Amino acid sequence: MKNIKAMIPPRNKKDVIARVRELVEADGKKPPAEKTLYAKLSEGRGIQLWLVPYFASALGVTEQDLFDPSKRHKIAKEEVRKDPFRYLDEIEDAAVLKHAITAEVMSVKAAAGTGNNIESIDVFTTGRKAVLDSIIFKAPPKGPIRLMQVDGYSMVPMLYPDSWVIYEDAIEYTVDGLYVINYSNELMVKLLQFNPEEDVLEIISKNPEYKSWKVRPGDQSTFQIVGKVLRCII
Repeated sequence: MKNIKAMIPPRNKKDVIARVRELVEADGKKPPAEKTLYAKLSEGRGIQLWLVPYFASALGVTEQDLFDPSKRHKIAKEEVRKDPFRYLDEIEDAAVLKHAITAEVMSVKAAAGTGNNIESIDVFTTGRKAVLDSIIFKAPPKGPIRLMQVDGYSMVPMLYPDSWVIYEDAIEYTVDGLYVINYSNELMVKLLQFNPEEDVLEIISKNPEYKSWKVRPGDQSTFQIVGKVLRCII
């Protein structure tokens, strides 16, 4: 980390410390004592990592400006691993995230049992993003991906309550597999399998105690595909 002391004119040091303590308190945390901050600032070292955002705000600089450029990549990677939601939009260097894929986190649970009434999947985007390593995908996703929790027992043992599914937006069946679907205005995660003998698409619940259904592939009246599941986190 750079010598923060060098970034602050002597006459402003007290004001910066006061501002840091004010920002910490505004976040509902207990700020370090004024003497403690003054001592660390005078030494130009020993600033705790969690205080870095507050010093950056107080100084009117970015957090990365407080770090030595030769250590920037190492520090940035460590911080992303600790708190990806917070740092995702702040790190400009794409090299730090060159092996990462981001997924929108959805605020509803797709049912593996009874469903959630929906009108538009976009209504439930939380605005949060999860950082995923691209190595978990067989092939790069074709478009944006989303992350959603599963609720219910109809897909046991394939999925359990509070399992997560990673899926990409899709509007049509392509191959047999897990899909996020809207069936009779309920959001579900189900196994879809085409039955050529009957020319129907089977909506399968893995748990035999739960119902399965059959629909015509082109029937959009009660059935709509929302996404194709790429990976499950059980």
